[in-house]
Amino acid sequence: MLEGTFLCDKPEPRYVPMRSSVTSVVFTFSLLVFLLIACSTISPVDEPVGAIDLALSEEYLERAGRALEEQRIHEAYIYLLKSLERNPENLKSRMTLENLNESLVSESHFIKEPITRGRGLERPLSFFLYHTAGEEVLPVPDVSVRFGFIEGTGALTEEAVTNDAGLAKCYVERIDTYEKGITIEAIPYVEYNSETVSLRHLAQQYVFSTVSLLEQIQHVYVLFDNPDRNVNSEQFAYMKNSLIRLFHENEFNEVQFHYMTEEILFNRALELDRSSIGVLTDSDMLFLVQVQTAFLSQQSVDFFFSGAQILLQIIDTKAPRIVFSEEVSRRGAGRTRELSAYQAVVNAVNDIARQLDLYLKEARRVYGV
Repeated sequence: MLEGTFLCDKPEPRYVPMRSSVTSVVFTFSLLVFLLIACSTISPVDEPVGAIDLALSEEYLERAGRALEEQRIHEAYIYLLKSLERNPENLKSRMTLENLNESLVSESHFIKEPITRGRGLERPLSFFLYHTAGEEVLPVPDVSVRFGFIEGTGALTEEAVTNDAGLAKCYVERIDTYEKGITIEAIPYVEYNSETVSLRHLAQQYVFSTVSLLEQIQHVYVLFDNPDRNVNSEQFAYMKNSLIRLFHENEFNEVQFHYMTEEILFNRALELDRSSIGVLTDSDMLFLVQVQTAFLSQQSVDFFFSGAQILLQIIDTKAPRIVFSEEVSRRGAGRTRELSAYQAVVNAVNDIARQLDLYLKEARRVYGV
Protein backbone atom coordinates (compact mmCIF):
# COMPACT_ATOMS: atom_id res chain seq x y z
CA MET A 1 0.00 0.00 0.00
CA LEU A 2 1.23 3.29 -1.06
CA GLU A 3 1.10 5.92 1.66
CA GLY A 4 1.71 9.01 -0.45
CA THR A 5 1.43 10.52 -3.88
CA PHE A 6 4.62 10.90 -5.87
CA LEU A 7 4.76 13.82 -8.34
CA CYS A 8 6.95 13.34 -11.29
CA ASP A 9 9.54 16.10 -11.93
CA LYS A 10 8.63 18.49 -14.86
CA PRO A 11 11.06 18.48 -17.69
CA GLU A 12 13.45 21.46 -17.98
CA PRO A 13 12.11 24.08 -20.52
CA ARG A 14 14.07 24.40 -23.76
CA TYR A 15 15.31 27.84 -25.13
CA VAL A 16 13.69 28.68 -28.44
CA PRO A 17 14.97 31.84 -30.35
CA MET A 18 12.25 34.54 -30.83
CA ARG A 19 12.81 35.27 -34.51
CA SER A 20 9.39 36.82 -35.04
CA SER A 21 9.95 39.45 -32.27
CA VAL A 22 13.30 40.56 -33.69
CA THR A 23 11.83 40.90 -37.15
CA SER A 24 8.97 43.05 -35.90
CA VAL A 25 11.39 45.38 -34.05
CA VAL A 26 13.52 45.85 -37.15
CA PHE A 27 10.42 46.53 -39.25
CA THR A 28 9.11 49.08 -36.78
CA PHE A 29 12.45 50.90 -36.65
CA SER A 30 12.67 51.02 -40.45
CA LEU A 31 9.15 52.37 -40.67
CA LEU A 32 9.96 55.13 -38.23
CA VAL A 33 13.07 56.12 -40.20
CA PHE A 34 11.05 56.18 -43.43
CA LEU A 35 8.35 58.34 -41.87
CA LEU A 36 10.92 60.78 -40.51
CA ILE A 37 12.55 61.17 -43.92
CA ALA A 38 9.20 61.52 -45.66
CA CYS A 39 7.99 64.16 -43.21
CA SER A 40 11.14 66.21 -43.67
CA THR A 41 10.38 66.60 -47.38
CA ILE A 42 6.78 67.72 -46.99
CA SER A 43 6.25 71.50 -47.38
CA PRO A 44 4.62 73.18 -44.41
CA VAL A 45 1.00 74.08 -44.90
CA ASP A 46 0.04 77.71 -44.28
CA GLU A 47 -2.08 78.12 -41.29
CA PRO A 48 -5.61 79.05 -42.24
CA VAL A 49 -6.84 82.56 -41.50
CA GLY A 50 -8.58 82.61 -38.17
CA ALA A 51 -12.27 83.31 -37.80
CA ILE A 52 -11.58 86.63 -36.07
CA ASP A 53 -9.31 87.80 -38.92
CA LEU A 54 -11.92 86.80 -41.50
CA ALA A 55 -14.59 88.72 -39.65
CA LEU A 56 -12.38 91.82 -39.26
CA SER A 57 -11.40 91.71 -42.92
CA GLU A 58 -15.07 91.78 -43.93
CA GLU A 59 -15.80 94.52 -41.41
CA TYR A 60 -13.01 96.73 -42.83
CA LEU A 61 -14.25 96.03 -46.35
CA GLU A 62 -17.74 97.13 -45.38
CA ARG A 63 -16.37 100.33 -43.81
CA ALA A 64 -14.34 100.99 -46.97
CA GLY A 65 -17.52 100.66 -49.03
CA ARG A 66 -19.34 103.22 -46.88
CA ALA A 67 -16.36 105.60 -47.07
CA LEU A 68 -16.28 105.32 -50.87
CA GLU A 69 -19.99 106.10 -51.06
CA GLU A 70 -19.40 109.22 -49.00
CA GLN A 71 -16.29 110.16 -51.08
CA ARG A 72 -13.93 109.76 -48.11
CA ILE A 73 -11.24 108.34 -50.39
CA HIS A 74 -8.26 108.48 -48.04
CA GLU A 75 -10.23 106.74 -45.29
CA ALA A 76 -11.49 104.07 -47.71
CA TYR A 77 -7.93 103.38 -48.85
CA ILE A 78 -6.79 102.74 -45.29
CA TYR A 79 -9.74 100.42 -44.57
CA LEU A 80 -8.93 98.36 -47.68
CA LEU A 81 -5.30 98.02 -46.61
CA LYS A 82 -6.42 96.87 -43.16
CA SER A 83 -8.85 94.39 -44.70
CA LEU A 84 -6.09 92.81 -46.79
CA GLU A 85 -3.76 92.80 -43.83
CA ARG A 86 -6.27 90.64 -41.92
CA ASN A 87 -7.02 88.41 -44.91
CA PRO A 88 -4.67 88.65 -47.90
CA GLU A 89 -6.96 86.27 -49.82
CA ASN A 90 -9.95 88.61 -49.66
CA LEU A 91 -10.51 88.95 -53.41
CA LYS A 92 -13.24 91.54 -53.08
CA SER A 93 -10.98 93.80 -51.02
CA ARG A 94 -8.14 93.32 -53.50
CA MET A 95 -10.34 94.14 -56.50
CA THR A 96 -11.81 97.19 -54.75
CA LEU A 97 -8.31 98.47 -53.97
CA GLU A 98 -7.14 97.94 -57.56
CA ASN A 99 -10.19 99.81 -58.88
CA LEU A 100 -9.55 102.62 -56.42
CA ASN A 101 -5.92 102.89 -57.56
CA GLU A 102 -7.06 103.14 -61.18
CA SER A 103 -9.58 105.87 -60.33
CA LEU A 104 -6.96 108.14 -58.74
CA VAL A 105 -5.33 110.81 -60.93
CA SER A 106 -2.45 113.15 -60.08
CA GLU A 107 -1.30 116.34 -61.80
CA SER A 108 1.67 118.66 -61.45
CA HIS A 109 1.51 122.43 -61.97
CA PHE A 110 4.56 124.71 -61.88
CA ILE A 111 6.31 127.49 -63.77
CA LYS A 112 9.69 126.61 -65.25
CA GLU A 113 11.76 129.35 -63.69
CA PRO A 114 15.46 129.76 -64.46
CA ILE A 115 17.51 128.25 -61.63
CA THR A 116 20.15 130.20 -59.74
CA ARG A 117 22.69 128.68 -57.38
CA GLY A 118 22.17 129.79 -53.79
CA ARG A 119 18.61 130.97 -54.43
CA GLY A 120 15.23 129.31 -54.32
CA LEU A 121 12.29 129.28 -56.71
CA GLU A 122 9.90 132.20 -56.56
CA ARG A 123 6.75 130.09 -57.04
CA PRO A 124 5.80 126.84 -55.27
CA LEU A 125 5.41 123.43 -56.88
CA SER A 126 1.80 122.22 -56.89
CA PHE A 127 0.66 118.59 -56.66
CA PHE A 128 -3.03 117.78 -57.29
CA LEU A 129 -4.78 114.50 -56.45
CA TYR A 130 -8.24 113.62 -57.81
CA HIS A 131 -10.71 110.74 -57.70
CA THR A 132 -12.67 109.97 -60.87
CA ALA A 133 -16.08 108.42 -60.27
CA GLY A 134 -17.90 108.14 -63.58
CA GLU A 135 -17.98 111.64 -65.02
CA GLU A 136 -17.27 113.19 -61.63
CA VAL A 137 -13.80 114.43 -60.75
CA LEU A 138 -13.42 114.96 -57.02
CA PRO A 139 -10.36 116.23 -55.08
CA VAL A 140 -8.79 113.88 -52.55
CA PRO A 141 -7.76 115.57 -49.27
CA ASP A 142 -5.63 114.34 -46.35
CA VAL A 143 -3.10 112.39 -48.45
CA SER A 144 0.56 112.89 -47.53
CA VAL A 145 3.02 113.84 -50.26
CA ARG A 146 6.80 113.54 -50.01
CA PHE A 147 8.98 115.92 -52.12
CA GLY A 148 12.68 115.39 -52.79
CA PHE A 149 15.54 116.18 -55.18
CA ILE A 150 16.35 113.54 -57.79
CA GLU A 151 18.92 115.73 -59.56
CA GLY A 152 20.62 118.59 -57.77
CA THR A 153 20.61 119.48 -54.09
CA GLY A 154 19.04 122.16 -51.96
CA ALA A 155 16.40 122.90 -49.35
CA LEU A 156 12.66 122.44 -49.89
CA THR A 157 9.37 121.46 -48.23
CA GLU A 158 9.84 117.72 -47.79
CA GLU A 159 6.37 116.79 -46.47
CA ALA A 160 2.97 118.19 -47.40
CA VAL A 161 -0.67 117.07 -47.16
CA THR A 162 -3.38 117.59 -49.78
CA ASN A 163 -6.04 120.09 -48.71
CA ASP A 164 -9.77 120.09 -49.48
CA ALA A 165 -8.96 121.01 -53.07
CA GLY A 166 -6.63 118.01 -53.39
CA LEU A 167 -3.63 120.37 -53.48
CA ALA A 168 -0.25 119.98 -51.80
CA LYS A 169 2.47 122.62 -52.19
CA CYS A 170 6.26 122.48 -52.03
CA TYR A 171 8.44 125.56 -51.61
CA VAL A 172 12.01 125.34 -52.93
CA GLU A 173 13.91 127.58 -50.55
CA ARG A 174 17.42 127.16 -51.93
CA ILE A 175 19.30 125.43 -54.75
CA ASP A 176 22.82 124.47 -53.72
CA THR A 177 24.22 122.37 -56.57
CA TYR A 178 23.20 121.26 -60.02
CA GLU A 179 24.79 120.04 -63.24
CA LYS A 180 22.43 120.32 -66.20
CA GLY A 181 19.46 121.31 -64.06
CA ILE A 182 17.36 120.13 -61.14
CA THR A 183 14.58 117.52 -60.92
CA ILE A 184 12.21 117.24 -57.97
CA GLU A 185 9.83 114.31 -57.43
CA ALA A 186 6.55 114.21 -55.51
CA ILE A 187 5.31 110.82 -54.25
CA PRO A 188 1.97 110.49 -52.39
CA TYR A 189 1.73 107.87 -49.67
CA VAL A 190 -0.70 106.43 -47.12
CA GLU A 191 0.14 105.59 -43.51
CA TYR A 192 -1.66 103.00 -41.39
CA ASN A 193 -0.63 100.94 -38.35
CA SER A 194 2.87 102.47 -38.49
CA GLU A 195 3.23 101.25 -42.07
CA THR A 196 3.82 103.44 -45.13
CA VAL A 197 2.45 102.55 -48.56
CA SER A 198 3.87 104.65 -51.43
CA LEU A 199 1.56 105.37 -54.34
CA ARG A 200 4.35 105.48 -56.90
CA HIS A 201 1.97 105.21 -59.84
CA LEU A 202 0.80 108.72 -58.89
CA ALA A 203 4.30 110.24 -58.62
CA GLN A 204 5.03 113.51 -60.45
CA GLN A 205 8.32 115.14 -61.47
CA TYR A 206 9.25 118.83 -61.76
CA VAL A 207 12.14 119.48 -64.15
CA PHE A 208 14.05 122.78 -64.33
CA SER A 209 16.70 122.89 -67.05
CA THR A 210 16.96 126.63 -67.77
CA VAL A 211 19.88 128.23 -65.98
CA SER A 212 19.47 131.83 -64.80
CA LEU A 213 21.32 134.53 -66.70
CA LEU A 214 23.29 135.16 -63.51
CA GLU A 215 24.64 131.60 -63.66
CA GLN A 216 25.56 131.52 -67.34
CA ILE A 217 29.04 132.28 -68.65
CA GLN A 218 28.94 135.83 -69.96
CA HIS A 219 31.16 136.54 -72.96
CA VAL A 220 32.41 140.09 -73.58
CA TYR A 221 34.17 140.69 -76.93
CA VAL A 222 36.26 143.82 -77.33
CA LEU A 223 37.37 145.04 -80.78
CA PHE A 224 39.98 147.81 -81.13
CA ASP A 225 40.50 149.70 -84.36
CA ASN A 226 44.20 150.19 -83.64
CA PRO A 227 46.29 147.24 -84.86
CA ASP A 228 49.09 148.00 -82.37
CA ARG A 229 48.49 145.17 -79.91
CA ASN A 230 51.01 146.38 -77.34
CA VAL A 231 49.11 149.58 -76.77
CA ASN A 232 45.75 147.91 -77.09
CA SER A 233 46.67 145.20 -74.62
CA GLU A 234 47.11 147.87 -71.92
CA GLN A 235 43.81 149.46 -72.85
CA PHE A 236 42.18 146.03 -72.92
CA ALA A 237 43.58 145.14 -69.48
CA TYR A 238 42.22 148.35 -67.98
CA MET A 239 38.81 147.78 -69.54
CA LYS A 240 38.69 144.15 -68.40
CA ASN A 241 39.64 144.94 -64.81
CA SER A 242 37.16 147.82 -64.59
CA LEU A 243 34.15 146.05 -66.09
CA ILE A 244 34.59 142.56 -64.65
CA ARG A 245 34.29 144.03 -61.16
CA LEU A 246 30.82 145.33 -62.09
CA PHE A 247 29.70 141.87 -63.22
CA HIS A 248 30.81 140.29 -59.95
CA GLU A 249 29.24 143.03 -57.82
CA ASN A 250 25.94 142.34 -59.57
CA GLU A 251 26.23 138.56 -58.95
CA PHE A 252 27.17 137.49 -62.46
CA ASN A 253 29.46 134.69 -61.37
CA GLU A 254 31.35 133.83 -64.57
CA VAL A 255 32.57 136.41 -67.09
CA GLN A 256 35.08 135.97 -69.89
CA PHE A 257 36.65 138.91 -71.75
CA HIS A 258 37.94 138.27 -75.27
CA TYR A 259 40.36 140.44 -77.25
CA MET A 260 38.67 140.33 -80.66
CA THR A 261 40.72 140.14 -83.85
CA GLU A 262 38.10 138.94 -86.35
CA GLU A 263 36.51 142.21 -87.36
CA ILE A 264 34.09 140.70 -89.90
CA LEU A 265 32.63 138.24 -87.37
CA PHE A 266 32.34 141.02 -84.78
CA ASN A 267 30.50 143.39 -87.15
CA ARG A 268 28.11 140.65 -88.27
CA ALA A 269 27.22 139.98 -84.66
CA LEU A 270 26.64 143.72 -84.20
CA GLU A 271 24.15 143.47 -87.07
CA LEU A 272 22.34 140.59 -85.29
CA ASP A 273 23.47 137.82 -87.61
CA ARG A 274 22.22 134.70 -85.82
CA SER A 275 24.99 132.34 -86.97
CA SER A 276 27.74 134.80 -85.96
CA ILE A 277 26.15 135.25 -82.53
CA GLY A 278 26.01 131.48 -82.12
CA VAL A 279 29.75 131.24 -82.83
CA LEU A 280 30.57 133.81 -80.14
CA THR A 281 28.39 132.55 -77.26
CA ASP A 282 25.85 129.99 -76.06
CA SER A 283 24.58 132.30 -73.31
CA ASP A 284 21.31 134.21 -73.45
CA MET A 285 23.24 137.49 -73.67
CA LEU A 286 26.19 138.69 -75.73
CA PHE A 287 28.27 141.76 -74.81
CA LEU A 288 30.08 143.58 -77.64
CA VAL A 289 32.45 146.52 -77.07
CA GLN A 290 33.91 148.47 -79.98
CA VAL A 291 36.75 150.95 -79.30
CA GLN A 292 37.90 153.61 -81.76
CA THR A 293 40.72 156.03 -81.01
CA ALA A 294 41.92 159.09 -82.92
CA PHE A 295 44.85 161.50 -82.49
CA LEU A 296 43.55 165.05 -82.12
CA SER A 297 46.44 167.47 -81.64
CA GLN A 298 49.88 168.15 -80.20
CA GLN A 299 49.97 171.16 -77.90
CA SER A 300 53.70 171.07 -77.19
CA VAL A 301 56.69 168.78 -77.37
CA ASP A 302 55.35 166.59 -74.53
CA PHE A 303 51.63 167.33 -74.54
CA PHE A 304 49.24 165.42 -76.82
CA PHE A 305 45.48 165.15 -77.18
CA SER A 306 43.60 162.02 -78.35
CA GLY A 307 39.98 161.00 -78.50
CA ALA A 308 38.27 157.64 -77.85
CA GLN A 309 34.80 156.43 -78.75
CA ILE A 310 33.34 153.29 -77.16
CA LEU A 311 30.17 151.48 -78.26
CA LEU A 312 28.63 148.97 -75.85
CA GLN A 313 25.95 146.75 -77.34
CA ILE A 314 24.15 143.99 -75.43
CA ILE A 315 22.24 141.41 -77.48
CA ASP A 316 19.51 139.02 -76.43
CA THR A 317 20.71 135.98 -78.36
CA LYS A 318 17.38 134.12 -78.27
CA ALA A 319 15.52 136.71 -80.38
CA PRO A 320 18.08 138.04 -81.43
CA ARG A 321 17.58 141.69 -80.55
CA ILE A 322 19.48 144.60 -79.04
CA VAL A 323 18.45 145.11 -75.42
CA PHE A 324 21.00 147.79 -74.53
CA SER A 325 23.18 150.15 -76.57
CA GLU A 326 25.31 153.02 -75.34
CA GLU A 327 28.02 155.10 -77.07
CA VAL A 328 30.37 157.55 -75.33
CA SER A 329 33.19 159.79 -76.58
CA ARG A 330 35.96 161.17 -74.38
CA ARG A 331 39.33 162.90 -74.67
CA GLY A 332 42.68 162.19 -73.05
CA ALA A 333 46.02 163.93 -72.68
CA GLY A 334 49.57 162.59 -72.29
CA ARG A 335 53.24 163.13 -72.92
CA THR A 336 53.06 160.90 -76.01
CA ARG A 337 50.41 159.98 -78.55
CA GLU A 338 50.16 156.53 -77.04
CA LEU A 339 49.66 157.82 -73.51
CA SER A 340 47.05 160.34 -74.65
CA ALA A 341 45.18 157.56 -76.49
CA TYR A 342 45.38 155.34 -73.39
CA GLN A 343 44.00 158.13 -71.19
CA ALA A 344 41.18 158.80 -73.64
CA VAL A 345 40.19 155.11 -73.49
CA VAL A 346 40.36 155.16 -69.68
CA ASN A 347 38.01 158.16 -69.53
CA ALA A 348 35.60 156.55 -71.99
CA VAL A 349 35.67 153.21 -70.12
CA ASN A 350 34.82 154.96 -66.84
CA ASP A 351 31.76 156.50 -68.47
CA ILE A 352 30.60 153.32 -70.18
CA ALA A 353 31.08 151.42 -66.90
CA ARG A 354 28.44 153.56 -65.21
CA GLN A 355 25.96 152.73 -67.97
CA LEU A 356 26.81 149.03 -67.82
CA ASP A 357 26.34 149.01 -64.05
CA LEU A 358 22.80 150.35 -64.43
CA TYR A 359 21.95 147.59 -66.91
CA LEU A 360 23.47 144.83 -64.75
CA LYS A 361 21.57 146.02 -61.68
CA GLU A 362 18.31 145.84 -63.61
CA ALA A 363 19.21 142.39 -65.00
CA ARG A 364 19.95 141.15 -61.48
CA ARG A 365 16.56 142.45 -60.31
CA VAL A 366 14.77 140.68 -63.18
CA TYR A 367 16.69 137.38 -63.22
CA GLY A 368 17.58 137.16 -59.55
CA VAL A 369 15.31 136.92 -56.52
